[in-house]
Amino acid sequence: MVSSGPDYTEKEQPQRPEKSKRGAGLFLVVLIAAAVVSGGFLYRQAGENARLEEASRGTVLSTGLSEDNLHRFAGALQPPVFPTPTPEPTPTPEPLRVVAPAVDFASLWAINPDCYAYIEIPGTVVSYPIMQSSTQEEDYYLDTTFEGYHGYPGSIYTQKGSARDFSDNLTPIYGHDMANGSYFGGLRLYMDPAYFEEHRTILIYHPEYQFTYQVVAEAVVDQEYLTKYYFDEPSSPTSCMAGLRATAPHEPEDLIVDEPAVERGDRIIVLYTCIGGRPTYRRIIVAKLVETARVDNSLAAEQEKEAPSE
Repeated sequence: MVSSGPDYTEKEQPQRPEKSKRGAGLFLVVLIAAAVVSGGFLYRQAGENARLEEASRGTVLSTGLSEDNLHRFAGALQPPVFPTPTPEPTPTPEPLRVVAPAVDFASLWAINPDCYAYIEIPGTVVSYPIMQSSTQEEDYYLDTTFEGYHGYPGSIYTQKGSARDFSDNLTPIYGHDMANGSYFGGLRLYMDPAYFEEHRTILIYHPEYQFTYQVVAEAVVDQEYLTKYYFDEPSSPTSCMAGLRATAPHEPEDLIVDEPAVERGDRIIVLYTCIGGRPTYRRIIVAKLVETARVDNSLAAEQEKEAPSE
């Protein structure tokens, strides 16, 4: 007969609760050991923090500064903040001298509204309206008089591209070299140094302004000069004068002076005329703007009131 194994009675069953007590005790031992290890780590960390704090205090003491002063000192070591520079004030231009009108433009416009300025060279015959057509070809007034007649002597004029207020840096003004010396025929006299010095002032009257120019050069130039310094390159006062100095004079009497000097930003006029018998050459008179005055038309009425009655 095969046995089915020990036949345990109730008193002979294994005591399982005793085994459970042994496992709980082991867990408690492990927990206590972990607490001891953690406590040791925290103790060492606290000691390290204390040493760091002590070292920090030593640093503070070594600088001779309290903690508050040290914080203020550290703030002083921040990058400096520089104030924004104040821009220099733009110089205020001097007010223009005020003058009474010297030309009755209303009377001129009644004859020809294309008149926009008037040129005068004191002490010479040059005293003419300056014309510019807004509807005809560029050189319409080369052979059209102020009164509207076609033919000689034509007019003193500028081309359409020239500003009517003479604000361009370079303004060419054209006129015929008349044999009787009228119009720009008298410009040949500038070859005489004495005449040059005595007639250096050129006045241009405008309805709103009076411009005063001073002559700085008289010269005879050829087509090469005109092409290079007037047509191939933008015209400017400095290129005009540089060209005159670079080009060999075609007349021994050509005159170029250094005072007043022509510089970048200046404004000049160039009186421009032909030369009889020399079709590819031109005579030019160069003058620099030295003063701009403002015209006050109310002064004309005051002058009329003050004028003695006849």
